[in-house]
Amino acid sequence: MTRSRLLRPSSRHLAWVLAAATISLACVQLACLPPSGPTTTPIETVRHDALGPDRARCMVLMMPGAGDGPEDYAEHGFIEQLRRSRVAADVIAIDAHSGYYREESVVERVLTDVIRVERQRGYEKVWIVGISLGGGGTMHLTATHPDEVDGVVLLAPYLGSPRLVRSVRAAGGAHQWSDDSPESADPFRAIWTWLAHRHRSDASVVPVHVAWGNADRMAPVAETLALSLPESQTLQGGGGHKWVVWRDLWRGLTERGFLQRSCGVVD
Repeated sequence: MTRSRLLRPSSRHLAWVLAAATISLACVQLACLPPSGPTTTPIETVRHDALGPDRARCMVLMMPGAGDGPEDYAEHGFIEQLRRSRVAADVIAIDAHSGYYREESVVERVLTDVIRVERQRGYEKVWIVGISLGGGGTMHLTATHPDEVDGVVLLAPYLGSPRLVRSVRAAGGAHQWSDDSPESADPFRAIWTWLAHRHRSDASVVPVHVAWGNADRMAPVAETLALSLPESQTLQGGGGHKWVVWRDLWRGLTERGFLQRSCGVVD
């Protein structure tokens, strides 16, 4: 789906605006980004309840990429694949459009309007699935609030500029990388810094799973992230930056069993 609106980003929010411009499938200029929409009201969601016969103890949140909406996860079979895989989880697809990134409110809105509300309803675990720019938002939330997240699944994530990703890759991966600009406000640097520190801490580590197509323009990002992850948490397939590729990767990920082990299995 394509949305258009003229945006004039301030320098403070340029990192997120450029991210959306870089990975938008329908647009190649800042003047052709998805609309921002209101970002001060509660974030809109599409809920898919009761994949099992009773209330699940696990909630899976799905964050779309630039130009996509929460309905795309259902339309491309992601919800149905969870059912086929017998994952005992309910699902909320989140309408985290570009305005939340431009105004840097995506983390607070998802935390306040979704995660903490669902925790109060009794969900014990929260997994987040993020595609493309949604992967960047997912990781920013996880890096800044790791205690709120029990696991992450990323599909072809955008995690910063090519220059930043190359610097992490040149170091041998996030586990060996040191930020040479510690005063930078770039949210993507904060993500890689968290990834670097998590390997040097005795605290419990939020599991991160990543999958990508070998012809995807985001493949270098995923490959760089994979350098600091166990092989069992990475998956490479064929194809580019498309839903049909992500759907196949999602099927492969759900067949690995980590969501079933974390959330339980529908009898």
